Amino acid sequence: MYQDDEQKECESKIWWDDIKKLANGLESALNKKGNKNSIFVQLNETKMDLALKMYERSWWIFKTFIYREKAEKERIDRHKIISLYILSILAIRPFDVRVHPQKKEIVYLENTDPENRDLFLVNELFAFRVMQILLFAWDKNKGKKIFGINGNESKWLLILLNNIKLNLENMKVSFISSDPSNVISILSLAQIVYYIEQVYV
Repeated sequence: MYQDDEQKECESKIWWDDIKKLANGLESALNKKGNKNSIFVQLNETKMDLALKMYERSWWIFKTFIYREKAEKERIDRHKIISLYILSILAIRPFDVRVHPQKKEIVYLENTDPENRDLFLVNELFAFRVMQILLFAWDKNKGKKIFGINGNESKWLLILLNNIKLNLENMKVSFISSDPSNVISILSLAQIVYYIEQVYV
């Protein structure tokens, strides 16, 4: 990984391969967990590529909205970069979840089971994992163990990400727009990422 923050901001696409590997690993891990309940998680590679392209487009649009004519020279920090990745993932939803038709009624009745929660919130969980690996990529002290985030806070973070995902559900554009409400989402999420980094990294 690059050590220079400015270079990282310019070349934040360098993590795309790592993000794709993470997505494939998550699909495999959740299917091992979910198959016994007839729940199947599938990564859509095309949508994964769309999410990454949405991030790239959104990054530039956000910069031009904030910095106007100085956008080329100005930089945005890692917390905003991570929030743009998260929002792009939640808008595109690269993972699909399917339940075996004969098991649907049982599975949905047991949807409150914590064991099934990660399966039905797979896109939110993936966004959470992306935040983790990107915070680690910027961590100056690599020997330090990161993310001892407690279960209650991680549960509420997934609920928050789920709410954001539902708000983005009807989005028909290929980027997180410069609409003021979306800019507020980017900035608010960046503050949450900052808080998590300060407390847990």
